[in-house]
Amino acid sequence: MVSQKKRPARATATVTQRPWRRKVYDGAVSVDRFIETNPFIRLLGLAGALFGFVVLVLTGLQIREDFASRQEERVARAWETIYRPIPGNTGKGPAINAIHRTGATLQGLDLSCKQMKGWFEGRTYCEIPPIIADLDLAPIGSTEMLPLCGWNLSGTTITNSTIRAALISGDMTSTKIIDSTFEAVEFQSNLAGASFDNVDLTNSTIELTCNLAGMSGNLSGLKINDFESCASDQNLPSTTIWAWANNPPSLRKLDDLEFKPIPGFVYCDSAKPKNDRTRNSEWGQVCHRISEQEARKRYPREWQHAMGSN
Repeated sequence: MVSQKKRPARATATVTQRPWRRKVYDGAVSVDRFIETNPFIRLLGLAGALFGFVVLVLTGLQIREDFASRQEERVARAWETIYRPIPGNTGKGPAINAIHRTGATLQGLDLSCKQMKGWFEGRTYCEIPPIIADLDLAPIGSTEMLPLCGWNLSGTTITNSTIRAALISGDMTSTKIIDSTFEAVEFQSNLAGASFDNVDLTNSTIELTCNLAGMSGNLSGLKINDFESCASDQNLPSTTIWAWANNPPSLRKLDDLEFKPIPGFVYCDSAKPKNDRTRNSEWGQVCHRISEQEARKRYPREWQHAMGSN
């Protein structure tokens, strides 16, 4: 009979190691109690936390100060760009936007051709007009109208820009506005020789002069004042201006109490836009056109409101 070898008894780790673990655990508990009950260590911990809080506050203040300093530098550079007397497109549009975002006033800007050195001696016109591109201006906060008062834009070209809910006054003689949106803008400027080429003038107010160089684009809701000096009402309508049928433009002569519709105007049916293409100055030629009589019939309230004195 083969004798079976006796396996040695397995030494259990729990028996041999339990005293060691117990000592470690008891030591940790003692240290923890010491930390919790020792007033000096507790005070040291509180001081460390307070120090960390102070460092955090000081860091935040430093970041804020650095940001304010950089902001001042950006504003200073923007003003320098605006008033740098160089014609052409020199980044004045984005610079004006940067100033506007700070809440600073934008009144009294002189960006005329003469001021920007684009008008050469001996010439009767602006040789190299200043170009203001990419303007994006609208009221900030609770302000209803953005005041852009005293602007001298004589001989200046404004392009690819958007201005909403603003009052513009000053000199805009021979100013060219191209491919832009001037929505709910009140013009109180001298517009002799000015032109609006593919401009959205929705719900704006303008004082039309007979020597206005030209106008094309969306005139929905545009109110035209002081029309009496022009020889005929028929000199305004053309194939390049149009309006939505539910928001007609209107004109008022000097002695009139109420506004009147513009004879022969092109109205596009707002209920049937053909597609979502850009409504440029040619939209009046391709839109679903309806007559003034049909527009009045479909939108009586809108027409009554548009022709009111308010």
